[in-house]
Amino acid sequence: MKKCVKIYLLTIFILGIIILSVGFYFLINNNKLNGYLIFSWGNIIGPLQPKTGPGGSNYLYGGMKQTGYRYNNAIYYIFEPKNPTPKSAPVLLYIHQVPGADGMILQADLNKPFYINMINHFVRKGYIVIFPSYGYYNASAKDWEDNIIYETKDALKKLKTEPGHVWPDENKFAISGHSLGGLMTIIVGVDAVKKGLPEPKALIFHEGVSEERSKKLCAENNITGNVYCVFNLPENYSSLNPNITLVYIIDNEMAVGPPNITREEWENLYIYGRLNKTEISRKNKFFLFTRTDIYGTIDLVSNHNSVQVLPRVFPLYGMDYYGYWKPTVAALNYAFYGKDYEYINESSDIAKDMGNWSDGTKVIPMLSGIDYGV
Repeated sequence: MKKCVKIYLLTIFILGIIILSVGFYFLINNNKLNGYLIFSWGNIIGPLQPKTGPGGSNYLYGGMKQTGYRYNNAIYYIFEPKNPTPKSAPVLLYIHQVPGADGMILQADLNKPFYINMINHFVRKGYIVIFPSYGYYNASAKDWEDNIIYETKDALKKLKTEPGHVWPDENKFAISGHSLGGLMTIIVGVDAVKKGLPEPKALIFHEGVSEERSKKLCAENNITGNVYCVFNLPENYSSLNPNITLVYIIDNEMAVGPPNITREEWENLYIYGRLNKTEISRKNKFFLFTRTDIYGTIDLVSNHNSVQVLPRVFPLYGMDYYGYWKPTVAALNYAFYGKDYEYINESSDIAKDMGNWSDGTKVIPMLSGIDYGV
């Protein structure tokens, strides 16, 4: 009898391991059968990936090729579409955030797991993604910029000269970044042409950091030496093409909805306060604000790191598909091909839509710059 009980318990244990393994496999690999479902039977779950649209699973390509190259004691990556392999593709330079400490080399290799699902989405939608490293954590912003620009130029060269790569369409080049990578997006974008990169047709900011707010917090708390305390953005943005597309996706922590944010606070958000002073038309600027929704079994959380798939237990969910993947791909499609405008248009319900909970209840929609009277 005891032997039968042991066999029964062992069988249950093995089945549990198999179910968990299958679930995490589908989660990590972004398969059409989302592993989210395996852990959510009988519960109210958030939106699954839509079938169509810029955030949808209607992919042009079946897979992604990744290649790593070493520069200055760090590794940068090139991600390309495959199955089938296109002859050429537009290029997105994506700059990660900067977690680290003095003496640490900020490698793309360390940050790749946080963004790999989103990169996979961009690539299978038809884009080459260059994912650079910064260099040492305690280096200057100029050193970081020099490393990023060198790696990007080197990546473009390798794509054009080494066999087996997709040819980069340098007439369709965009830059995006998360957190401090958002600040670097501005810096690299402003200097791109002067330093030998293609002219960016779009700058897309995931969260980003408020330069003014960071320096204020540093002063109030007597913090010195932190990179955010000494970071300076460019003062002149005249090098940017007046027709460039600017998309800023901000999180619930920085914009909790009117009237909780003042006009002064709004203008201190770096993307608005800085880039609003340029000749870029307001019609080419798109501001979208994700919001936390705690209605279902697993909360849809909007915070500074919502764009990352780790360290969440469930790596993929509605905040990815609707909050970041949809507007980013839409911005690229709009900047390069003039399509998918409705997915970033601040007046559009489609742009602000975050999908439905599994019981049909709508997820709290995004807000836009228009909702803030800007």
